[in-house]
Amino acid sequence: MAQNKSRKKRILQICGIGTGGIETLVINMIQDLKGEYDFEMYTNTPKNHTNRIKLEQMTVKINYYDKIPESKAGYVFHLIKHLNTNHYDILHSHSLFSSGINLFAAWLNGVPIRIAHAHNSHAEVCNTIKRKIYVSLMKLMIRIFSTDMIAVSEEAAKFVFGSKSLKSKKTKVIPNGINLDEFNRDLYHPYAAFKEFGLNPYDVHFVTVARFAYEKNHYFLIDIFLELSKKITDAHLTLVGDGELRTDVEEYVIEKGLKEKVTFTGNRNDIPSILSAMDYFLLPSRGEGFGIVFIEAQAMGLYCFASDTVPKSVNMGNISFIPLECTPYQWASQIEEIYFNHETREIRPEHLEHFNIKSTESKIARIYNREAGV
Repeated sequence: MAQNKSRKKRILQICGIGTGGIETLVINMIQDLKGEYDFEMYTNTPKNHTNRIKLEQMTVKINYYDKIPESKAGYVFHLIKHLNTNHYDILHSHSLFSSGINLFAAWLNGVPIRIAHAHNSHAEVCNTIKRKIYVSLMKLMIRIFSTDMIAVSEEAAKFVFGSKSLKSKKTKVIPNGINLDEFNRDLYHPYAAFKEFGLNPYDVHFVTVARFAYEKNHYFLIDIFLELSKKITDAHLTLVGDGELRTDVEEYVIEKGLKEKVTFTGNRNDIPSILSAMDYFLLPSRGEGFGIVFIEAQAMGLYCFASDTVPKSVNMGNISFIPLECTPYQWASQIEEIYFNHETREIRPEHLEHFNIKSTESKIARIYNREAGV
């Protein structure tokens, strides 16, 4: 997608550079579009993170703000100074409600295209009056100072931008995409994962790929699996990911007597290979802005079990939505029924193509390419 001007547009991405879904989308997008734009990152992710190497290999400049004063005022001052010193054509913010601050700073410095990107439909927050005022103010600032508002789902748009945002011409719902060249079960041999993690190939393998954080609901997940293991005695659960709650969840697994039935892999960069060895995907999260992991799992041939807080737009035919209010026993009973009925359908190519990351990148590039004010 060539640009009319010889000079590449400079784009500042404000987000982490960790291993979460948002970071993965941004880094994949940069990798595919770096020939057309000059990308920079603005982040507080620790400098020793592995994705730093990947970004530096792509000659992406990383601007860290991890050592500025830990206050909103300190952050705003630092960002305004950075934007004043560096001249960008586009600011693309992925920072939930604080995108309002980022967009204000960009507007103050005359950045022509200012994008807020909503990835969440739920967040763990203190429901205080002070917090409610802050969130309302940020939503207002996002709507005022953005030129474009991108949301991964309608639910995410309403949550981050406000309930009336879908009526705004600024708002575009663009689902996250995956690399279909990687998420293809025919490319992998399941025994590679079985061997590395010491898994029994004859077990019934459930898997969860998620950060160990409150919104992913790991304690409830373990309670579900405890009930499920009573019904499907050869069931095994593999937990992929890391996070602040991992140690606590490991202790909870031992407490429930499931140590031999649950495997922790930590963060991995070979998710398709691991999924190829699994049978079912299980994640009763408290909320998902989109839920790209369910697309990845279905693309790899897994049947998925999701909470009813997950946007229905991820359904390609191989997913059951179970109310979060159901007990662990009720979850296990519904999973058992699907397991014994072998309910798995072949996904149509057009469904997969709808979630091709190339499509996602193309839609975002159209926003990047347009002239300011158009």
